[in-house]
Amino acid sequence: MKIANRLTIHSIRITWALTATVVVGSALALNGCTRERPYEAVFKEANSNYTKALINTDDEYIYAPSMNDTPRSNQSTMPNWQGEAKIVKLRFTENSLEAYEPEDDSRFTDNDQNNKPVLSIPVKHVQYRCKENSVKECSNQEEENNDISWSQKSLFIPDFNKVEVKEVSVLPIEIQKLYTPCYQELGSRHVGHVFEKGVLNIEIEKTYRANLMCVSNIDSLSDLTFTVKYMYSFVKLNQLAAPGYQAISYPKTDENTFGFFTTEQAKLSVDNRAEEKEQIKLMNRWNPGRKEIVYFLSDNFAKPEYAAIKEASVKAVAAVNDGFKKAGVDLKITLKDPAGAKPGDLRNNMIVMVEDPQATGIIGYGPQVANPKTGEILNARVVMYLGSIKKFVRGTYDEVIEQRKIQIEAAKAATHETEDAPSATPAAGGDSRGASAKTWGLASLLNSSKIVADPGAVSVTWNVPNFANLSSPSKAGSTIFKNTHGDLLQNSRKLQEAKMDTSSYTRHADVSPDLNDRVALLSKYNASPAEVINFQDAVNVALSGPLSEMDLKPWDQLSDSEKEKIINIVAPYVWLPTLVHELGHNMGLRHNFSGSEDKDNFYTEQELKDAGSAQKMEYSSIMDYGYRTLNELRMMGKYDIAALRFGYNRQVMAADGKLVSVPGTLKELGKGTPVALKQFKYCTDENVGVNAGCRRFDEGTTYLAIAQNLIESYEKNYKLRNFRNGRRSFSVMDDAAYASGVQFTFMGLRTFFEVRDRIQTKYKPTKKDWKEIDFLKDLDQATQLSQDFFLKVIKTPDLNCAVATKADPNTIMAVVPASALGDHVSCFAPSFTSKLRSDLVVVAQGGKAFNSKKAPDSENAYVDQIDVRGIWVDKVMAAQYLLKRATGISSFDDTTGNYLDSVDGGSEKIVDLIDSLLKDQLAEKVKFTAQDGSTLEIPFRYSLFESHMIPRPMSSSMRKAFGLTDTATPFLKVVLSTVKKEMPDSLPNPLAQAVSERYQLVSAVEKSGRDLKEFRALDVGARRFHALPQNGFAFDLLGKIREVRILSQVSEERLKELLALATAPASPAPAAPVSVAPAAPAPAPAPAAGGPSVSPHAPSMQSSEPAPAAVDPIASLSAVERSIFDLGPVAMKEMLDGKYQSEGYYSEILKIVDEVSRSSSSGAAANVDLSAD
Repeated sequence: MKIANRLTIHSIRITWALTATVVVGSALALNGCTRERPYEAVFKEANSNYTKALINTDDEYIYAPSMNDTPRSNQSTMPNWQGEAKIVKLRFTENSLEAYEPEDDSRFTDNDQNNKPVLSIPVKHVQYRCKENSVKECSNQEEENNDISWSQKSLFIPDFNKVEVKEVSVLPIEIQKLYTPCYQELGSRHVGHVFEKGVLNIEIEKTYRANLMCVSNIDSLSDLTFTVKYMYSFVKLNQLAAPGYQAISYPKTDENTFGFFTTEQAKLSVDNRAEEKEQIKLMNRWNPGRKEIVYFLSDNFAKPEYAAIKEASVKAVAAVNDGFKKAGVDLKITLKDPAGAKPGDLRNNMIVMVEDPQATGIIGYGPQVANPKTGEILNARVVMYLGSIKKFVRGTYDEVIEQRKIQIEAAKAATHETEDAPSATPAAGGDSRGASAKTWGLASLLNSSKIVADPGAVSVTWNVPNFANLSSPSKAGSTIFKNTHGDLLQNSRKLQEAKMDTSSYTRHADVSPDLNDRVALLSKYNASPAEVINFQDAVNVALSGPLSEMDLKPWDQLSDSEKEKIINIVAPYVWLPTLVHELGHNMGLRHNFSGSEDKDNFYTEQELKDAGSAQKMEYSSIMDYGYRTLNELRMMGKYDIAALRFGYNRQVMAADGKLVSVPGTLKELGKGTPVALKQFKYCTDENVGVNAGCRRFDEGTTYLAIAQNLIESYEKNYKLRNFRNGRRSFSVMDDAAYASGVQFTFMGLRTFFEVRDRIQTKYKPTKKDWKEIDFLKDLDQATQLSQDFFLKVIKTPDLNCAVATKADPNTIMAVVPASALGDHVSCFAPSFTSKLRSDLVVVAQGGKAFNSKKAPDSENAYVDQIDVRGIWVDKVMAAQYLLKRATGISSFDDTTGNYLDSVDGGSEKIVDLIDSLLKDQLAEKVKFTAQDGSTLEIPFRYSLFESHMIPRPMSSSMRKAFGLTDTATPFLKVVLSTVKKEMPDSLPNPLAQAVSERYQLVSAVEKSGRDLKEFRALDVGARRFHALPQNGFAFDLLGKIREVRILSQVSEERLKELLALATAPASPAPAAPVSVAPAAPAPAPAPAAGGPSVSPHAPSMQSSEPAPAAVDPIASLSAVERSIFDLGPVAMKEMLDGKYQSEGYYSEILKIVDEVSRSSSSGAAANVDLSAD
């Protein structure tokens, strides 16, 4: 109620009766005439004065702040984000109107300091009166009454421009200001307010300046200054709360069965102690007796272009109402058209559409406000981020297009195979780009008999033994020998180090959020992050419907109108299930991440058909985070219906299908006659990371299937995750955020091991149990798969290019590292192919770039910008997750196993991997991909030592997190450091000790009690190194260096002669004479190739004279040759076969082993901390 600009007596008319006897300065007589004067009020601004009668200081208000309007480019702001709701009271002080949270324990209300300040509004207390004249009469002129105290004045003037928020809020920016100096508030202004009986809404716009070190992905310095609009809403509690609402007790047993949000109440015990029994949990739900919940659409739904989005919203509401109906709950949502309702006003339930794309990447958010006294939900909203949904369509579209091309090529290949038709081969010298897209797919290579694998060497056997000179111009005489590339390069390979250009403007800071923590935080607050939402099936639907006639063109080649068509189909498709999910939160339901496992409660094919759905839905709950949009629910699942029935009707379903009333709690229900209830699987946010099957965005009903899904997702998203893909900014300064994403996946896979290790330690199942008990077998298989995955990541080669001739593109001639011809991000890039000889062509590429690179043709001048992000982070983290003994999760770290000593076959696989890395002799089948997307596994040998050098990260937090030096760090050193750090066990562990010693050098020779002959010693430079037999690899390494020194002292031809000598069959002993008749002289044995002739050992039978002494060919060897001969034929053959590395290589490995041996057991932390420098 607004007070008028006058007192209660709006107009006072004073009649002056003038008689003829009164003369005022003249002889004027007015003969009974009267006259009126208007009342002169004090000037007051419109809507500025309010009566204190609006506020009863004993009334309770429900209060909630909201961050409403925000800039789209700021990652620390989220539009329409809601703060914590609480019960407050209002009171006046001399200078302000104070909102405070009162003490809720009646025993302590006398102490005013127990009340917690929330918000303060400066006020001026006023009272008006008629100014009196000298005879104490009203002068028909108004004035302020300053003769009474402020508390006696009936009116007040609030200054909303100076509102002071005193509470600590969970709103973005506000909570960050508590512990980081990232944001400075520059000022605020009043935008608007509503002040009426029982309602106070205040809109404030605040201006902030951000610290450059706290933000990322800004386009200009202008982005550092921004404004945010806040809504502070107070509504009288009894205007929203239902009278007589029955609160629902919600103990842990009930909470672990059906997941609802809770309201917690805690009081001190009678002896003033904080005891668990004094804590009460109430279920959050709407009042079942209210019959309907009215929601308003935000005003932008009225725009014609959002008709499809509005229709999807109507369908989503209908899906929730259908869930209530199936649950037998007499409650429904009524959706109202836009009517000017404002988000954040606690009187309005709303579905809000945000049109701007958000830097935070969320697509849906569904908070609620519950009565802290009863748990009754009083207000809710769903915020849908349409701009963010549109932003994530592009990457998924390109991925779907690539998969469709693969399917088309596979279908063509199958047709060719069925018809026995040969693959088409382009003519020599033809257009390489046109031919590669049509005929150089690896589907055709699969039918080629010219690609064979040597099972012994695991290498590609070329159709010519020495394929010379791949580069242009041609140089005769070059050959592939000893696993090197000879003159394959047009220019010699140069190591290019990225250095910070201090004169250039670097646009990113070191601080990046941890994706795992961010997803968990958003999940806790009922927000769906777009980065981990799979849009693939939504795009597939778009392309299989009205857009199916479109050519399979990449996104960049589509016209704007074509892009809009796709977006307009995809957006509503993603919108509907997301909105149903968020409305579920509004109804009180928590996440259920076991929905993807609960196959007993999936809808049957017939049930889906009856519901009008043709697609398979492999979830029991809409409250799960689906991995794919195609098979996720678009309606309330069977678990959701059961939960609504339990929460709103207080009923559960028995195993026989009958409904059972729950007057109290499930625990109390079980105390009477036992009732077998229908079982549903349930886990929620706090269970994620501890339960191997409880994961966000997973798929699969078994542990093995979930592990396979995690690996599939990691591999499938490589191109989207690690390439620029048209992004405006793609920076090495974002390596920390990237590492967080990798950790998100790797920790999920490691969880299978942790659960297995905990079970093994606690229950000690036998090997037979692990093989025969279904649950243990499933967990063991998932653990083995995760181990193999980590090993595979570590083994992944750098980017390699398969090269063929244009005349015979179906025969791979060589596999060449892309780095051999420069820093290339793709083998198909013109920058690479232009360096090949004109008659050659790249037919496929395999491996992944180890280091981040900028394309040679990049026009981006910033030193931090890249076109492909290397997987060195993935490799380092794979080594850590393979070997670490502590994860940072207390329930896991009670046990200290790792894959090496706790998984069957783990030690052999891991030791073999480390040895192969250090020997630089990896031989694997590597998947190669043609330009059309078809794939083939090619077995070949490759080296990691030269290519796997981690450059100095620009981010200091990355250097610290991964234990890197300030210069380039060899990947092998990181692996060995991880071995040394993680091998020691808190328990006696001979295997771990043996593996740790295997890669150690002996720092000092202990003479007492040890035979010095046990030591192997070698001088390298000015140092002498020692190793014992138990030092395994280090012991052999010293031997290898000695051997290669000896073997390298003779030519290759002489080494072949010595090998022939060493492998020649021994001459037979002379036979006893059987006849005295002369015999023909025996022919002398043929000399070894290039070696000395060998005389027969037997004397001549034609001479009675003593035969000359036989010449021993070994005795004639030089000292060096004799040393080589003593090494044996195996060493000589391996040297000739190129299986020995150079002495320089072995010395480098020795240096790494020595540095790790002498270092302390420090290294990267168990969990990567990437939050700050």
